[in-house]
Amino acid sequence: VRALDERAWSLRPLGTHAALLRHRGEPREVLRFAAPAGASGARVRPAARASAPGGAIKLEGRTAEARVDRGDHVIEWTGA
Repeated sequence: VRALDERAWSLRPLGTHAALLRHRGEPREVLRFAAPAGASGARVRPAARASAPGGAIKLEGRTAEARVDRGDHVIEWTGA
């Protein structure tokens, strides 16, 4: 909750292969955060079935860069 208040997004692990990204800021703004060790790729999807498309995510080294619409999204890490 604190991260949502301070920067309009937060990231919480969902086990070792996924994370919950909550975004309340500007749609499709660039969000950067550390990817887990061993991650070689990622996919993003809406957390709720009825939600709009999740957005896009790419990895550069250990840094993930996501562009998503407002809402809750699940990031699925590959290779982690």
